[in-house]
Amino acid sequence: MYSFTSTFNNFSQDQIHLLQDEFQQIPEEIRFSLLKSSIQNYKLIKSSQIHHNQEDIQKIISQNINEINTKNEQIIKDYQNQIQNNSFKLQLLQQKYDIETKFAHDNYNNILSEKKKIEIMYSEEKNKNDKLLAEINNINTSFCNKFDTLHNKMFSSASKGSIGENIVENFINTHFSLFQLINTSALHSRGDFFLTNNTLKLLIENKNMSNIRSDDIDKFYRDVKINVDSGSINAALFISLNDTYLINNKKGFVFEIKYGIPIVFIGNVYENIYIINYAIKILLYLVENGITINNIDHNDAFFLDITSLLTTLHDFYNEITQNDVKEKKAAEAVIECIKNRSLSMDFFIKHFSNFTSKYPSYFNKSTSNNHTYIQKILSTLPKSNFYTKDITYKRLEEYGFDKDTIKSVGGIDAVKEAYKQINPDWNSYTAYKKNELSNQPSTTNDQPKPIFDLSTSIYPRKI
Repeated sequence: MYSFTSTFNNFSQDQIHLLQDEFQQIPEEIRFSLLKSSIQNYKLIKSSQIHHNQEDIQKIISQNINEINTKNEQIIKDYQNQIQNNSFKLQLLQQKYDIETKFAHDNYNNILSEKKKIEIMYSEEKNKNDKLLAEINNINTSFCNKFDTLHNKMFSSASKGSIGENIVENFINTHFSLFQLINTSALHSRGDFFLTNNTLKLLIENKNMSNIRSDDIDKFYRDVKINVDSGSINAALFISLNDTYLINNKKGFVFEIKYGIPIVFIGNVYENIYIINYAIKILLYLVENGITINNIDHNDAFFLDITSLLTTLHDFYNEITQNDVKEKKAAEAVIECIKNRSLSMDFFIKHFSNFTSKYPSYFNKSTSNNHTYIQKILSTLPKSNFYTKDITYKRLEEYGFDKDTIKSVGGIDAVKEAYKQINPDWNSYTAYKKNELSNQPSTTNDQPKPIFDLSTSIYPRKI
């Protein structure tokens, strides 16, 4: 049937019509039988083709299913591995979280515990301090009342000047024991005191008055100029024991440069006498560093800067020393604590070192350093049985001085010359013996030679 159909498809239209006519001429039964047979054969062929196609399709489907199953198994396996890894990581994170949570909780409890202890300690210390402050205030009030009563009874206007001089004199003697202090209050144009060492020559004017008059300032300036012109001083200090106006309508502390020397005014010294210490050391520092000032303009940057610096340091020093003074007046227990403190000038020297570096033209520091180093050598040398011939590099090195440093300040000759100036009678053995004899006890009341010409009734005292 298949070959017939294929052949039939190759016929032309005429051939087909011819066959159709011939087929119509076949008896109906035979024709029906042929058609039936052809249909059955066609069904068999189609059935065979369908079965064959189904097998192919089933084979393809099975193959695809196998491939899909293989891929799915691999995907599932990968996901299972990933889930397992994630589960392990999650477990580690959970353990870490548990540890950190426990640590934080423990720390929080410890902090709460320490906080509670600190609060208790703070409360206890605060109660102690409150009680101590109350006692201090009571003592201070009682002391001030008694002091005011005593002051009103004893401090007449006639005795205020003398009492003020005694207060200042005793303080300077105590805190500048290596200096020479002379009371010049009985001399004309000499101020109240003259304080000196190897470098500083300081005129000090002391006032114990409720108001400083312009006449007092003018007289102070006249005394300063007279002594500057004669070469007797290189610095000056004006002290007001009370809280008065000084110059330029200012209180507390004023710095100026006049007649080529540094001058300091300080006030309210009764309230804080330690400010004298600050003023003298500042002037000493300026002089030791070779400050050279002539006809300076008070609008000059150097003057404005140094004035600002000194005022700031004064305020700071005044604050810390006032606290010490109040504590000393308050109670013996506080006084014992304050005795263990020492007011260091390192803070101020550091700031002044920066300042002198900023204005090198105003300071001749090398000369000052040389003088200071030589003075240090001289203070170390023996005071007896020692002559200029003994001053050698080897000998000075035994006392801890460096040879190169000695050379940088002028060498052995400079040290010997300085030694001769302070020991003019120790240049020979004969002179030494003469000096030794002169040191034997004397029956006369010899007085030391004054540092400058004073009246016979006033003598310098070596502190």
